Amino acid sequence: MTRTSPLRDDGFAHRLRHAAALVGGVRALSRASGVSEAMVYRYLAGHCDITRGALLALARAAGVPAGWLLAGDEGR
Repeated sequence: MTRTSPLRDDGFAHRLRHAAALVGGVRALSRASGVSEAMVYRYLAGHCDITRGALLALARAAGVPAGWLLAGDEGR
């Protein structure tokens, strides 16, 4: 049985793309959050797990709950 990180599921990437769209795209989300554009793309591709600080910064910049961005929680 293969285990995958919950951060590497399509749901996380979908929610992150949605969060980026809310502020005008990945570049705008990167600038607003202080998280590099390259890192946002790495998170979207599932190449690395997101840090707590980056999660909070991205959620804050997009105006979405961090729990929703991470796991789809909080009824977004």
